[in-house]
Amino acid sequence: MNRLSRLKEKIIAKQTIDGADLGLPTSNHDQSRPEMAEHLARPSFGHTDLKISAIYICAALIWIFASDYLINTIAPDHGAHGFLQTTKGVMFVIVTGLVLYVTLRGFLRREFHLAAQLQRSVNASRSGLWAWDVVNDHIVVTPGGDVEVGWAAADAIRDTKSWQAIVHPEDWGQVAELLRDLNESGRDYWQIEQRFQTKEGGWHWFQIKGNVSSRGPYGAIRQIEGTYFSVDGLKQTQRQLERANRALTVLVATYNAVVTSRSEKELFDTLVGSLAKSQEYVLVWIGEAEEAQKRIVPVSAAGPSKAFLDAATIRWDDGGYGTGPSGSCIRTGEPSIIEDVREDVRAENWLQILDEFNIRSAVSIPIFTDGKAKYVLQLDCAEPAAFSANDIETYELISRNLSLAVSSMDLYFRFEQSESARLQIASRLERALYGTIKSLTKVVEKRDPYTAGHQQRVAELSVAFGTEMGLSKERLEGIYIGASIHDIGKIGVPTETLSKPGRLDDEEIALIRRHASIGDDIVRDIDFGWPVGQIVHEHHERWDGSGYPSGLKGEEISVEARIVAVADVVESMGTNRPYRPAIPWAKVLEEIEDGSGSRYEPKVVDAALRVLERDAGKFGFGPSV
Repeated sequence: MNRLSRLKEKIIAKQTIDGADLGLPTSNHDQSRPEMAEHLARPSFGHTDLKISAIYICAALIWIFASDYLINTIAPDHGAHGFLQTTKGVMFVIVTGLVLYVTLRGFLRREFHLAAQLQRSVNASRSGLWAWDVVNDHIVVTPGGDVEVGWAAADAIRDTKSWQAIVHPEDWGQVAELLRDLNESGRDYWQIEQRFQTKEGGWHWFQIKGNVSSRGPYGAIRQIEGTYFSVDGLKQTQRQLERANRALTVLVATYNAVVTSRSEKELFDTLVGSLAKSQEYVLVWIGEAEEAQKRIVPVSAAGPSKAFLDAATIRWDDGGYGTGPSGSCIRTGEPSIIEDVREDVRAENWLQILDEFNIRSAVSIPIFTDGKAKYVLQLDCAEPAAFSANDIETYELISRNLSLAVSSMDLYFRFEQSESARLQIASRLERALYGTIKSLTKVVEKRDPYTAGHQQRVAELSVAFGTEMGLSKERLEGIYIGASIHDIGKIGVPTETLSKPGRLDDEEIALIRRHASIGDDIVRDIDFGWPVGQIVHEHHERWDGSGYPSGLKGEEISVEARIVAVADVVESMGTNRPYRPAIPWAKVLEEIEDGSGSRYEPKVVDAALRVLERDAGKFGFGPSV
């Protein structure tokens, strides 16, 4: 290895990170030095210096030529000439100094006015700026996110040690990986997300973006600058969505298992297998409460951590091995949740094997027969906070419907495998499914108060249009469910964009338009039995291909989505929005009639116009609206 290669390795090695220690070189760097703070605050003058110099030179030349001309004109004799030359020099300094002062003042006022506007914009966005002198381990941070965490990051973060002190231990390793990657790849732009500790001891998510602004020999990083801002609201929304999606998946899986199963064992195996297939859980199992020895005996299980059940002792008495979520669930008859096994004393008896089998959170749901909790369904996840006590009502709904299904299996056998009994079970579960769909619509409407009731009204209009077109009852049911959650993807759009009381800019419109794709991601893997995913994904596609997100046209768009598209436009135009009042009813009808054959399918438009001409008042629309 040559000397240059060894030197390069030595330089890069200074930024090697071993565990939590960044390994940055120590120095006598004075932490109070203001160079980086001045760099952040200093406005960019661009070509201002050249402009000032040009003005100064022009003013000086004009003065020199004009003053020489006047002196030669009014003072031809030598004595007076010398006096005037001295006076000219003094006046030159005074006049050009005044010109320079006025010029600089004008430029500086404009520059600092722009800087103040920029700072106000940064403050309004609750974002902060930061710069990291990697060589000297010196970090300067401007205020940002102080309201969210209850302390000033600008005061708390001064170097990597103080930065690490406020970051969640699980997130600090990103910094090590980041520096290593930036050094090895040579790329400059990056972003990470970290949890900062709040004043109350909780954790708040921030997104940190940066750019390598200076590199030393062989590409070693010297300085990084960037921004940071809160994404905790978005993270909470994502978690809420994931939990709601899990609950919906369990309910739909229950529905599908019931309508296809002929026995209790088949029901359990089908349900467990379906949930495990989604790969949301490391372990899905159903256990039966044994009366004699107070044990919980697994009767069906699936998932990569299935061997946990062989290694663990699980009971439902008051002893140490009965304190877990499944034991508590059987004893109390209520759903039991552990958000993080490492922080919940109820999991301490199994902590070592829980870590071994990668289980961090769990929910147990009781299944009743004859008024007693006889079985328990438990879902185990690899990530913490996969389940929340805020969703306890949803788990209770799942418990009621699972209990109904198991109890109805007895009814099924008593009716000697009667088809009517099975249809009765399916009907009850279907009603429960509709109830869960409505709860999901409320999740969206809490974030977008201006469209409260929008999805429900679109669903009712869509069913009316479909009925007019002669669609079957089964297809109408699918349209109703799809239309009821067609905007579920808006849960991934920032609340401030959804509720902005004014027109949206191009970037905000692009964010809004993502909701169709986000919604498709949410429902894609759920087997509703109807084209719900297509409705969610395609309801903004247009007959002529001018819609989004995929630019589908004509027959490429599902019939159900074409119907919901027209209903969505009618409802949106006919009601108040954040940026305008409801459009006059005649204009609403004109929009869909003019769009027939271009934006909207003609058959759907014809059906919609007949319905609205006949029943507009029934849906709250009409000339007075």
